[in-house]
Amino acid sequence: MEVAVAALNADIGGGPSEVESPCCLCYDPDSDPLTMGCGHVFCLGCMTALLEGRWYGRSGARISFGFMGCPMCQSDISGHPVLDTLMAPLVTLREKVHRMATMRQQMEHGSGSVSDAIREYAYYQCHRCAEPYYGGAVECAAGSETEYNQDDLTCPRCTRLQSPTSLPDTCSSHGTDYIQWKCRYCCSMAVFFCFGTTHFCVECHNNYSKCQAAEKAGTLPPCPAGPVLNGLAGECPLGCAHPPTGSEFCMGCAECRLKEEDY
Repeated sequence: MEVAVAALNADIGGGPSEVESPCCLCYDPDSDPLTMGCGHVFCLGCMTALLEGRWYGRSGARISFGFMGCPMCQSDISGHPVLDTLMAPLVTLREKVHRMATMRQQMEHGSGSVSDAIREYAYYQCHRCAEPYYGGAVECAAGSETEYNQDDLTCPRCTRLQSPTSLPDTCSSHGTDYIQWKCRYCCSMAVFFCFGTTHFCVECHNNYSKCQAAEKAGTLPPCPAGPVLNGLAGECPLGCAHPPTGSEFCMGCAECRLKEEDY
């Protein structure tokens, strides 16, 4: 098929829009197909819809890049100025995510590859600043691909800007190594960050569906709250002011806090 299409283009001396073979996706004879850079034939409408739809139809909120490839051979989509324009920011985003993922894998495991890092870590695009950010393990994202609110996809920096009582999510002395977050559903320190939106303690993470259901129903316990929707008596164990249960809250740098307590 590729040889025939190439010969056809050479014979008629035309560009991509003059290919007579039907689009390999819609097979619409009136779709004005074009030959991609890889040689496969698709119409501009199908390829534009594929790129504009991004990863949302494949992996939900979690960023993935399979949609950027030819549906037949997975070579990067190219072959028309409109497609090249759509691809440019996506290529930049892919480079950022791959760099962030490999750096995290090297930090946690000492070595790694792009393919391994992408399989292990989930990244999301902040709906406010449009930058990618780490959102937990891919295995935690499984099963929640279609259950998300775009407004909840907020990177740590923008989350902090939304919550004036949150402390900075990075430390001038220790970077991000000792930054701690409150569990979204109780007054405990968070251990997990999942779905690109939620910090959990161990108990709430293990019962996340129960916690999420309570949040949707508006039945989360007020502070002081124990793990898995259990109310506590007395003062808040965190010992600081924070937003109501069901909100994201950065506790700041644990190392700096320990040093302050030593004085």
